[in-house]
Amino acid sequence: RFNATYRNRDVFSYRQIPRSGVQYNIMLEWFLAARWANLHWFDDFDQLDGEDMAFIVAAYRTTFGPAPTGAVFQVGAGGVGKAVAFGLLALGARDIRLNDRDGARATALAAQLRAAAPDARIAVVDDLVDGARGAEGLVNCTPVGMVGSEGTPLPPELMHGARWAFDAVYTPVDTQFLGDASASGLKVMSGYELFFHQGIDCWKVFSGHSPDPETLRAGLQALADA
Repeated sequence: RFNATYRNRDVFSYRQIPRSGVQYNIMLEWFLAARWANLHWFDDFDQLDGEDMAFIVAAYRTTFGPAPTGAVFQVGAGGVGKAVAFGLLALGARDIRLNDRDGARATALAAQLRAAAPDARIAVVDDLVDGARGAEGLVNCTPVGMVGSEGTPLPPELMHGARWAFDAVYTPVDTQFLGDASASGLKVMSGYELFFHQGIDCWKVFSGHSPDPETLRAGLQALADA
């Protein structure tokens, strides 16, 4: 519950939302399909931005440019996994393989993705080898690799042949998953990029001003190096 004096809030937890009574602001097509949001602000009505979904697009384009995603193997179908999967659809991905320890959760997400993009090939795979085979993109949307949950969800021998990798984990920035991917010749994108672009758009909403991404990035790096 939030005091009425708050105009906005940014939450990192997964939210399912009703379709009615809400103004949707970012990536309407995929946002409606996902029925999920993080960024909420309040005036005469609730406005919700599914910003992780938009930020995976911004982060991908900043890191990899206009290159298509190709076939993607995503491990993890929870909250961030849902956001990232719909972001992949928005990027044009039409071959997505999902793996999750909770098979029912992966199946439910696959059904939502198919409903949003009937032309996409969405598969639920139980075996990591099957999921990684022929994939150009490898995505970790599990907590594995976070501080206190070290490790990697995907053995490095399954990374060969892929082109890029993304880890939604951003503490630490350099995870074992990304280290293995880089050593295997993949281009990599850290979860920090998701965090970074989320901060930029939240600041636009909260303050009405748009920070310069490169100046902000340099300033944050200077603070980290101090």
